[in-house]
Amino acid sequence: MIEGYAPYRPLLELLLERFETGEVQPVTSALTLAEVLVKPLRDQARELVETYYRHLMVSPAIELAEISTSVLWESARIRASSGARLYDAIHVATARLRECGTFLTNDHALRVVCPDFCVILDNWI
Repeated sequence: MIEGYAPYRPLLELLLERFETGEVQPVTSALTLAEVLVKPLRDQARELVETYYRHLMVSPAIELAEISTSVLWESARIRASSGARLYDAIHVATARLRECGTFLTNDHALRVVCPDFCVILDNWI
């Protein structure tokens, strides 16, 4: 959303509108911060780093969920049953423990990990 990936712009605009109206309450793992900051830090893109910081750390629009011991236990269970990668399992565990109704992703492989509530961004509206 922040970097404006053109193919997903219409979907992302709809999603942002739903955030703003309160129809959807977004939650993401604190791990998201470590994932999205790598390239901007490498590129020394200070403005982009600050934008991510504002959106993920300061904005009340998105809940940034800490990686608790409960999340780690649940992610281990997910990995044991599905073979998911650690970072994927942490994201799914966070969503499950926060009782999210939908897990939006662009990773088709995650359908195996969370078939009960995983929705591929392409199919969401």
